[in-house]
Amino acid sequence: MTGLTLRLARAASAVALVGFVGARPAPPILTVARLQYDGGGDWYGNPSSLPNLRAASRQRTPLHVDKTEARVTLMHERLWDYPFLHVPERGERKGLVDKSPRARGAGEGG
Repeated sequence: MTGLTLRLARAASAVALVGFVGARPAPPILTVARLQYDGGGDWYGNPSSLPNLRAASRQRTPLHVDKTEARVTLMHERLWDYPFLHVPERGERKGLVDKSPRARGAGEGG
């Protein structure tokens, strides 16, 4: 190999190595979802509770917590995508779990 060919081969190897090292997957992000429901109640109440929880989780744990919340209903197709579902206790939630078999499964599953 000539000197130029050797230098080009080394440079190509270095670029390939940097590309490989830099290709580390991003850590998973925890998104907190707020359950939105009908029938009265206060699903939207206490608007500072979830931002405070997310900020404290980011500061005090190694979790990568999303800065924004998701809002889902029991019938939402992505309901099961969220490992943390915030269900406010205030207000009345009559009829929340008896809408469908899918909703009953969510209520019974915790």
